[in-house]
Amino acid sequence: MGHLSKYILSVLFVAMLSVPLINQNFSIWNFEQKDENRDFHEKPTLKLDHMEIFPGQFDAYFEDAFSFKPPLLELYKFVKLRWLRVSPYPEKTMLGNDGWYFLTQKEGNILAGKKDFTPAHLAAFKTEWQRRSTFLDSLGIVYHWYIMPMKHYVYKDKLKYNAPISPRPKRVAQLQEFLNAAFPDLVYDPTEVLIKARDSVEVYQKRDNHWNYQAGYSVSAYIIETLKKDFPQLEHKPFSAYGWKEKWGIGGFHAGVLGFEDSVAIKVPIDSNEDAIQFSYGFPPTPELPFPDQYEFSYRKSDTTGPRILIIRDSFGDYLRPFFKESFSESVFIFDAWNYDLPEKIVLQVKPDIVLFWSLETHIGHVIRNSPEYTDDY
Repeated sequence: MGHLSKYILSVLFVAMLSVPLINQNFSIWNFEQKDENRDFHEKPTLKLDHMEIFPGQFDAYFEDAFSFKPPLLELYKFVKLRWLRVSPYPEKTMLGNDGWYFLTQKEGNILAGKKDFTPAHLAAFKTEWQRRSTFLDSLGIVYHWYIMPMKHYVYKDKLKYNAPISPRPKRVAQLQEFLNAAFPDLVYDPTEVLIKARDSVEVYQKRDNHWNYQAGYSVSAYIIETLKKDFPQLEHKPFSAYGWKEKWGIGGFHAGVLGFEDSVAIKVPIDSNEDAIQFSYGFPPTPELPFPDQYEFSYRKSDTTGPRILIIRDSFGDYLRPFFKESFSESVFIFDAWNYDLPEKIVLQVKPDIVLFWSLETHIGHVIRNSPEYTDDY
């Protein structure tokens, strides 16, 4: 026995190398490949005229297709999160207090004040809005820019004590002050509305970067109030007018990153107005939009006397749709892949009374992406 013991480590080492390869070919144990918020690499085909790229492609495929990868990843996440109490992917998810999670990369830099706008950036924003205002003013269209805050600002108390927070006013406040001097009442920031609303309900999803429908209701009411200056006939239905139900799911960016599998519930409004009929203008989607079926959502009511609104939105705008379609005779939502452009052809065809630009503050730099001052990390 003593003679054989010296071979145990060698045998175990060979087994560790052999078992995954055997399982890869014979599928003795099957593990579900978990969503990693990206596309997995397909098995490459060897092409004799491009052999130099095959090794890299096969390495990427093998890393994704390694049969024991799913359970090993789950074990890694479990140990890091449950035992060590640290984020398994700190470059993606920042752990907060009381089960709250926050985006890390660009959002962390914005929070720390590392992405504040320079005077050149602000001048570029002003030039762009001069261009837009010239077009919209010529058509007599009311327009505003609502900038949705990151979860970090609304739930600042849920951040860890060592989260990097700039002592300066956030960059949206900087932009608002600068632009409103030239374009009064252009930029609106609903942060305080959401902070007030969170006293009674959660307004963001703990395991995702998005807000929820309760936040969408509060902010849509706020927007309607700001628009009443020009359209006093606008109304916003009370919260109780909607039949709210719970929708269960795992969902959320951070849930995927951290490996959560238990269900959570969010409140979803039940449609209270069957008169608001969905239709489509058939506008061609922005080419770079990864889900073209989300590009256009349009609703029209039988009562056509009210104002018409066009909303240039991002994914957060989904949580406004159930409420906006109740307040306008026609509401058109356009998701242009986070570009927040002024779609002049769509404006001329829809003929809205109001154009509302709806942006998450993380991506507002995209508005000036055609200027020399713009860089991808803004």
